[in-house]
Amino acid sequence: MAVRSPSPTRASAQTARATAASGPAGTPTSRLCPTRWRAAPRPGTPRPPGRKPWPRPTRSRRRSDMTAVEPLGQVRRTGETYELVFERRLARPIEKVWAALTTPERLADWLANAEIELKVGGRLELYWEAHDYRMRGTITELDPPYLIAWTWPADQHPASVVRWELTPDGDGCRLRLIQNNLNGPSLLGVAGGWHTHLECLPGAADGLNTPWRAEREREIAKLYADVVPA
Repeated sequence: MAVRSPSPTRASAQTARATAASGPAGTPTSRLCPTRWRAAPRPGTPRPPGRKPWPRPTRSRRRSDMTAVEPLGQVRRTGETYELVFERRLARPIEKVWAALTTPERLADWLANAEIELKVGGRLELYWEAHDYRMRGTITELDPPYLIAWTWPADQHPASVVRWELTPDGDGCRLRLIQNNLNGPSLLGVAGGWHTHLECLPGAADGLNTPWRAEREREIAKLYADVVPA
């Protein structure tokens, strides 16, 4: 998908919307921001006397290649609301990705603390302890390890459904994420939030702690500013 550089006026207005409704399902950014990562030294920062110079950043040192961006999510109008669709090819076995989507230990590595009753009608609760933000949803569809869907009630938009579909693909799998029933004001924040979290999912599937980062979401939100409806 080709993305035009947004005009300054429009980008400023829509980036402001992202600040007001950021993170998946419009969760306020301030409530999602993790505190477990440490920023790298700013370029040009002098090293204390007697110490070797700061190492030059290389691809192998980075948590991810921050210049690479996966395909943007698609925005589809459905009546009076919108849905977001993300598609990814993950070089991880489907069982590992399923675990990252459905087990509390793995969800905590890339999304939020979680409590899950893994059955249709079961409770799915996501909680960001540092910011006291809680989402209480209900599992509406379940077909391990291929499908899980759950409701996401929120003040920022009508109650929506988050649907995850997995399909085996060679030594990896394909993932499809759909969130429906979104209103215009929430779209930019939801799109940037999910896009950023999905970048963290492969690491969590490997058992690594790969938390969402606010500054990365701000970078991604700029790309969506000219894609989502005004």
